Amino acid sequence: MLLKDRTAEADRVEAAECLERYLALASRSPPEPGASAPSAAHRNQACTASHFLAALRGDATAAAPAQYVAGLFDAYADRFDDHLVNDLGYRTPQMIADEIQRAAPCQAGFECCADLGCGTGLTVPLLRQLGVRRLEGVDLSAGMLRKARENYGPGVGYDRLVCGDLVDIFAPEGQGSPAPTFDLVVAADVFVYVGDLAPVLSATSQCLARPHGLVVFSTEAPPRGGGANEDAGRVPAGGFRLGPQGRYLHSAAYVRATAEACGLTLTRRSSVVLRYNGGKPVHGHIHVLRPAGEARS
Repeated sequence: MLLKDRTAEADRVEAAECLERYLALASRSPPEPGASAPSAAHRNQACTASHFLAALRGDATAAAPAQYVAGLFDAYADRFDDHLVNDLGYRTPQMIADEIQRAAPCQAGFECCADLGCGTGLTVPLLRQLGVRRLEGVDLSAGMLRKARENYGPGVGYDRLVCGDLVDIFAPEGQGSPAPTFDLVVAADVFVYVGDLAPVLSATSQCLARPHGLVVFSTEAPPRGGGANEDAGRVPAGGFRLGPQGRYLHSAAYVRATAEACGLTLTRRSSVVLRYNGGKPVHGHIHVLRPAGEARS
């Protein structure tokens, strides 16, 4: 085991050195002939390298670079649903729907829901079944939003889609317009690309309907033996970590403390298997939040 650990550490050091050399060379490379700036592909490659260099170093970056996330899912969009559901056993949207039903069994639907990192719309039929009347989604990937429009037509799919950062869904739609209000906010397998949850949970809290608003989302849990991320390294107590696969892992204590600091109260947390990777389970949590001061469900 000691030899294996030393070998893995040597591999990480070598990989980090390679990425450092690549980024140094990329920063000195002139633009292509006729171009005034590096190409989009060149910038995306540099963002990807920077992100994985941070992962190898164990740097606690706040979030994955937007260009990296957008490029990753633009390329993934056409095969996303099939790969995630059929190959990886992905059930996070259903588990989130189950938690919503458990938290609000007597509620006659939801007036307006924000689906953060909505992707191709895997949550759409589940949210509509729960009685969501207006459904809005936000995602960094234009390719994923294109698939969401293709998958679900008017009146069935999203009533509004925003291509941008997660918090953009909470901005007023026009100059002089009030900030939107949502009585349900969901995020399925999204915060694995966000380390610092304070900005998005703060924006969520500010736009959450009182007293009945509900927030339900998933996070990837710290490593455990036999899991897909068992070699990801220790997650700080009450913190988060960027793992070697470029995804963030959050401790349960960190999510609770950050939610409370943003005016939200944790009412339930479930330990779940989010999906499978290489035949091994990816362990995670489903968190259910209410506005601070509301009764526990």
